[in-house]
Amino acid sequence: MSKNKVSSQIYEAEMLARKILEVEPKNLDALKGLGLVKLKQHLYDDAINLFKEAFELNPKDKEIKIKLICALELQAKKTAFTSQLPKSIELIRYALTIEPSSSALLCRMSLLLSVSKNFIEASEFADRALSIDKKSSEAFNMIGLALLGLQRFPEAEKKLLKSISLNPDAALAYSNLSLVYRAQGEYDKALETIKRAAALDNKNPQILNNLGVLHLDCNNLEDAERSFRKSLDNLSEFSEAHYNLGRVLLMAEKFTEGWEHSEWRWSCSEFPFSPRYTNITEWTGQNLKGKKILVWGEQGIGDEIMFASLIPELNKICDKLLIECDSRLKPIFQRSFDNILVIDRNDLSGALVKRLGPDYQISMGSLCKFLRKNTHDFETTRVRYLQENPELKREIQNRYSKLGPEPKIGISWTSGNQIIGPERSAPLKLWGKVLSLRKCHFINLQYGNISDEISSVSRLFGVKIHQDEMIEPRKNAENWFAQIASLDHVISIDNSTIQVSGSLGVPTWTLLSRKPEWRFGLNRSDHLWHSSVRVYRQKELNNWDPVINEVARDLSHSLK
Repeated sequence: MSKNKVSSQIYEAEMLARKILEVEPKNLDALKGLGLVKLKQHLYDDAINLFKEAFELNPKDKEIKIKLICALELQAKKTAFTSQLPKSIELIRYALTIEPSSSALLCRMSLLLSVSKNFIEASEFADRALSIDKKSSEAFNMIGLALLGLQRFPEAEKKLLKSISLNPDAALAYSNLSLVYRAQGEYDKALETIKRAAALDNKNPQILNNLGVLHLDCNNLEDAERSFRKSLDNLSEFSEAHYNLGRVLLMAEKFTEGWEHSEWRWSCSEFPFSPRYTNITEWTGQNLKGKKILVWGEQGIGDEIMFASLIPELNKICDKLLIECDSRLKPIFQRSFDNILVIDRNDLSGALVKRLGPDYQISMGSLCKFLRKNTHDFETTRVRYLQENPELKREIQNRYSKLGPEPKIGISWTSGNQIIGPERSAPLKLWGKVLSLRKCHFINLQYGNISDEISSVSRLFGVKIHQDEMIEPRKNAENWFAQIASLDHVISIDNSTIQVSGSLGVPTWTLLSRKPEWRFGLNRSDHLWHSSVRVYRQKELNNWDPVINEVARDLSHSLK
């Protein structure tokens, strides 16, 4: 039967049902018939409303019950990986009130709760599913996924392997198993496992997204891009695949398209921030002559510092610029930029913004799609775009001058990022060849409780690492900036330290993991965002020795 004929029949069925409902609004057959039409048209919300009305009229009708649950599941599946995830959860909760003993629905709820990071509740629903069907491959799969989220990796692996033993074609179980291996740094094993999942189901958007992530881990940008695009071919509103594709494109320096996909970050469950000031018109490139615009910070303090490099350019094209930022950065931004008003982010900032009445608003990260469209655009960044407090700088320089006339070199070796921090970090005990160099003084820039680590390494290598107890970056950025501005050089892994030193134009060497953030590109030894930063890249994941050796050699030459 031709598509046109089928469409014609569906249209006729819809018209007939609507005519009946005009006369008899509670006609059960008409409600059911129109609901079936909406299912065929993939208008699941409409189908839900119609089947729900029919079900309330006759809750004993098994066909209506089945179709209502079907519509609820289809709509929940459609929105599960978008900004409407909470709606998906509520749809399945409602379905479970109709069929509370459905193992399939309990597994679906467990999946959605895991996606929303409610891993304990997800595990509870999966356990309920398993109590109903003790040989359910899907229930074991969902328990494994929840345990993965709880970072109970050996238990997660065991449950997922059980799922696969019950169903050797369980593609999603293989996919989740690959994530367990990835979380433990077993990337080759993870890639092999996710490829098995993709061979079993080459159209599942989750599997294709996970395949792309593993390719990205291995810096296979072309394969990663291909996987993310294929994922989106199968689910066009899959937020995570969009965001991941954006990361790949930005790393490949395909900035225009990369920024567009990056905008999907707001809908990702992995992205721990939400849009603000949505009641104010978002700036999308309109002429700002005579206009007032609010730019608000997002992500961590390091990201706010990096994105602040765009402020001078925006300031030139608007009448008045308002910046909302981390309270620690307020005095620094106010000092560094002319003709701007800086607002520290707190519970009262919304009311203040309302009084100031900006015409437009935009997040700092989203500015990039207008001001950083290609590599040439980065050339407009000032070498030094932030200014430290000069009095504090002089005070710190006076303190450090007592160490001697030799160069003062700041060092930082640990990332506080809970997810990728361990891979970024280069433990201080590995820095022996650097720390053993003479004709310089090493200044600790590492925040956190690291006194014992410094004492241990100092004894190990017979070196002195100066700790300035008056500096606490997590509480006071003014002292932090002044300290780094007073140094001759900074050597650090990828953390917020390099954003501070880069923004101040201090010569900086960055020790970069084999799995870099998009902002470093794939092969660059320079840094587009900070011209004073030089990059030393790992060739092999977790092997810092060649990087440390190269840094030690170059530092030795510079000290001669």
